[in-house]
Amino acid sequence: MSSTASNLEAISKAIDLHDGSCDFPAVAVAMNPYEAERLGWDEIRGLPIEPDPNIGTGRLRIVCEQDRTGSGISTHTNFRVYEPNECGTDGYPFAWHSSIKHLVREQAGHRCVRCLHPYEQGAHGNGEWSPCDERCMHFDKTGEWITRFVPDDGEQAIPIPVGPLAGDLVRELPNGRAGIIETRWRILTVHHLNGDKRNCRWWNLASLCQRCHLTIQGKVQMPRVYPFEHSEWFKPYAAGFYASSYNGEELTREQAAERQDELLALERVA
Repeated sequence: MSSTASNLEAISKAIDLHDGSCDFPAVAVAMNPYEAERLGWDEIRGLPIEPDPNIGTGRLRIVCEQDRTGSGISTHTNFRVYEPNECGTDGYPFAWHSSIKHLVREQAGHRCVRCLHPYEQGAHGNGEWSPCDERCMHFDKTGEWITRFVPDDGEQAIPIPVGPLAGDLVRELPNGRAGIIETRWRILTVHHLNGDKRNCRWWNLASLCQRCHLTIQGKVQMPRVYPFEHSEWFKPYAAGFYASSYNGEELTREQAAERQDELLALERVA
C-alpha cells in the first residue's frame, strides 16, 4: 500500500471513530500545516483540511460540529465514561487520541493548569526545552539544571540558580540582557486525576506539564477524603468530582464554578 493510501485509510478510520463515539458529526480534519502541505489535499471525504500549528507532525484532530457552536468544551459529548468496547488495547477510548486530549489542552489555553507553563504540541522540537512567559509559577527547588537563560547574542545558555519563579525571571532578564528563559521537560500532557483512563469526564482531566503530572499523580487520590483547603487550580476539579460522588450530579464546569463553595463543603461535612 502506498503512503498516500495509508494516510487516507488512517484519517478515514479516525473520522469513523469520531462519528461513532460523538453525537455531533465531523466537520473538518485539523493537522499540522507541514503535513497538510505535504499531503496536498484540500479535503478528505468531503471534510476540509484545516492547518493547525498546535498539532504535532504525524497527528491530526477531528473537528466536530459542537466545537464550532461555542457551547462549552465541558459539555462536549466526548467527556463521559467509556465502555470497554469503546477503548483500544492501550486502555484509552478511541476518541482520546483523535479529540479528547486536544480539547482539554485547548480549554487550558495550552498551559499547565498548575504551574501555568505554556506549551504547544509540535512547536518545541522534542520538548526538552521550551520558553517560559510571565505567568509561569514554577521554579527550581532541586538544584538540577531545569531552568536556563538563552541569550539572543548566541552565547552559551546560563543555568538559573535554585529559587526564582520563572515568571519573575522573564520580567527581569539576567543583567538586563536580551534573551529568553527556558525550562526543561515541561511537555504538556493530560492527566486522569482518578487514574481511570475510561473516565473522561471534564473534572477528571487536567492539562498538566510533564513535571506537574508526575507530582500530582503521586500526591492526589481522588477517593481519599481531604477536609483541608485545596489549591486554587484544583478547586474546580474537586467541585465537579464531589458533585458526582456525593450528589450524583454530572455538572458542567460552569455549573460547578457557580456552586464551588457549596460543593467543596461536601468533603468537609463528610
